[in-house]
Amino acid sequence: MSDESILGGTIILMVLAFAIAVYLRKKRPEHPDAAKELEDQQW
Repeated sequence: MSDESILGGTIILMVLAFAIAVYLRKKRPEHPDAAKELEDQQW
């Protein structure tokens, strides 16, 4: 692999990680207790 493809892959991973973090932050309830209840329901 060339340096350019490694750099491009790193940038893509950083953008994906940022997008996932923003999505989870919007999806996550503001109250921690509510989040715990949702986790308990999933398991």
